[in-house]
Amino acid sequence: MKHVILIGTFFSCWIVTPLQAGYVVSISDSGETTGKVSLVSGSVQVETGLSPTDIKFPEVLEADFGDDPFQLDFYSSADAKGKELPPAWKAQDIGDVDAPGLVTMRDGVFSISGSGNFPKPTRKGPALDRLFFAGQQWVGDGQWTVHLNDIDAQSPGTSAGLMVRDSLDPGSTDTDLETTTLGAGAFANRPVANTPARPVPLSIAPPVWLRLTRFATSIYATVSTDGQQWDMVGQADFKSLENPWVGIFAHTRMEREAGKATFDQISFAPAPSSAEALPPGVILQGGSFVAATCQHLLIDPTNPDALGNFTRGTTPLNISASQISSITSIPLTRKQVADLASSKPGLIMKNGDVMDGDTNSITNGAVEVSSLLLGITSYPRTDTRACVLHPLFLQPAKYEIRLKDGSMVRANDVTVSGSSVALEDVSGVRIFAAMDDIAQFRAGPSMVQSLSELDWKAKAAPSSSKANSPAPALAPAPANAAPDQASLVGSWRGPNQEQVLKAATGTTIDFPITGRFRALAMRVMISSDSPPNAQAVVHVFADGKEIGTTPPFKAGERPRFVQFPLSNLKTLSLVGESPIDNAKVLLIDPVAIRN
Repeated sequence: MKHVILIGTFFSCWIVTPLQAGYVVSISDSGETTGKVSLVSGSVQVETGLSPTDIKFPEVLEADFGDDPFQLDFYSSADAKGKELPPAWKAQDIGDVDAPGLVTMRDGVFSISGSGNFPKPTRKGPALDRLFFAGQQWVGDGQWTVHLNDIDAQSPGTSAGLMVRDSLDPGSTDTDLETTTLGAGAFANRPVANTPARPVPLSIAPPVWLRLTRFATSIYATVSTDGQQWDMVGQADFKSLENPWVGIFAHTRMEREAGKATFDQISFAPAPSSAEALPPGVILQGGSFVAATCQHLLIDPTNPDALGNFTRGTTPLNISASQISSITSIPLTRKQVADLASSKPGLIMKNGDVMDGDTNSITNGAVEVSSLLLGITSYPRTDTRACVLHPLFLQPAKYEIRLKDGSMVRANDVTVSGSSVALEDVSGVRIFAAMDDIAQFRAGPSMVQSLSELDWKAKAAPSSSKANSPAPALAPAPANAAPDQASLVGSWRGPNQEQVLKAATGTTIDFPITGRFRALAMRVMISSDSPPNAQAVVHVFADGKEIGTTPPFKAGERPRFVQFPLSNLKTLSLVGESPIDNAKVLLIDPVAIRN
């Protein structure tokens, strides 16, 4: 069966690159094997069409598990030009409207108008939507972000926003974030078709950022005034969302009238693997992150090993307080989760306030904290961002197993029994997962150093060289990159949790290296937004001296695995070179392999 994995530029428009599922790199012979990947006892098995190949766990650098099938279009308006809508988009009136709606796009700005009044019961009974919608169908989890720039002030009854709906039928299950020019916003959802929507009032006025993030059958709603700091305003749960539609919409209370709104930035991207947000979860002492909900945790000083009750999906999970670093209550960015490692024990509120103290208990409804300043205080769980129990105490790990729900388990032991996999975290917590839950199997930090996690620096080529245009400014720099690096190097996680760096050829990326390493390994390819005739090589420098160059690779080719020997060094530098203007290279999971 053919698998398709999306490996392309995160901020290009409508790019889908087909690859065969599974990408295994064996450290011992510097080779690579592709095919359908599964775990068996003590090894990764790759079905190549001939006899299966088994690679022992200690010899595996990385193995990707593709979805079956995995076909995904995603879109950003960063580079959108002209008046045409994205090719995957559809625009239409939904329900009985008084006037036809319209949407146009020019230079990435969407202008939309729609009529129809708010959803209301008809004479026949069911509550039906009446609005104008423009968007596309989506497969799998996603994170959808829009910047609602303005709503026509002459039409105070107009609402506009971001919506996810199971179909384009007027009574479809749906959820949306919307507001008016006066700031009378709402987070509304209809979990059962043809029933009244359930709005939760919000005070949000344009210009405002709106975001819906889907994990399985849950959708989280967050808003922001600057596109950087996000506040969660609601959560909607659905029994199923097969191939939902996601897009922008507008409608108005006024009859025989169409309200207007504009959106000047729109970004649709996969989640959680390559999106910034991670679902609520627990950070273990050893550094693992497990997507799970805390149902009840009682801190007993006389019994530090008393178990707390968590659920991962529908599976119960028991963890003692002594094994927990932090518990997150709302979706957070990867940077925010990483920052919790250095936080003092206490409570971090949704608005950013920090309450130092020791946690007494956590329930579904409240968190109780003891502090010298305030004594024993209880806070609503919905007002909290995270609860920090202990500082993070990272321990060496043999393996990293990344799951499709956003979890990352740093494990010393992996046991496979049929289609079930038991992962023993370095803290001693045992996590069970189905084979289908696994996104990636990787060598742990005791074996490799991920270069993307270092405090790397990027610098553009001199103007006299054949340097190319920088990557689109929308591509976010990771937490460890200085702000002025964002326009030079884009960074994101791919569909199987791989770390991807995109740089225009001519850009130098310097990685500080400490410790003893014997090899550099990574995959390289031409970015999908490069010219179709683009080709490139990547030069590798150790402390300023060139130690190797990759074979030439061309646009349209699958990622090429490369490996170079290393010895003692302080700085490793990578530079792409191309004879073609505007070529960009992708560096996929660059790692230094320890001695």
